Amino acid sequence: MESPFKAEILKGKVALLTGGASGIGFEISTQFGKHGASIAVMGRRKTVVDSAVSSLQSLGIPVLTFCLF
Repeated sequence: MESPFKAEILKGKVALLTGGASGIGFEISTQFGKHGASIAVMGRRKTVVDSAVSSLQSLGIPVLTFCLF
């Protein structure tokens, strides 16, 4: 489905997403990133966070990570 929002509507913004590495949070991370935001992903499972980072970076989305143990 094509987004109704401008492609760069979030350019220059940073989205901090807790739980942004899986499920609905990951899709929100992806959509925010596709609309120009840099993403900061927080999660408890390092392997899941690392996988999300790889996926987001492969789409050209700038991403930072924080693992909470």
